[in-house]
Amino acid sequence: FSTGALTGNDNNVITDNQVRDLSTATGVPQILIGSFGSSAVVANSSNTVSNNELFNFNGYGIFINTVGNDSWTLSGNNIHQVNAATGLPTGIYMGSGGTNVIADNSIHDLLTTGAMSYAISFNGAS
Repeated sequence: FSTGALTGNDNNVITDNQVRDLSTATGVPQILIGSFGSSAVVANSSNTVSNNELFNFNGYGIFINTVGNDSWTLSGNNIHQVNAATGLPTGIYMGSGGTNVIADNSIHDLLTTGAMSYAISFNGAS
């Protein structure tokens, strides 16, 4: 999700998907699902990411930026690594304001080549 022009990217649902690296070529993404809203006035709000399998990433399984996001629901996701990441893998990075729900996610096996990994990282989120 990027910044909307007049309104944010609101009330979207991402559910029942498998989001991962390419199985047919080399290359591992930094972020699997991300919201990079940059305007508090035109925030991406009331979006849901649920019941997905997210795996093989170098940075973040789910990344919700600190500015420009409001009231997200992240639930029932299975976030993990099959292959070791070259970066600092974080299952969920939550920076959203508003009322957020993070529930019933399974974050496991965040394999890395030496750096410390985080299941969930909060930055100014409520």
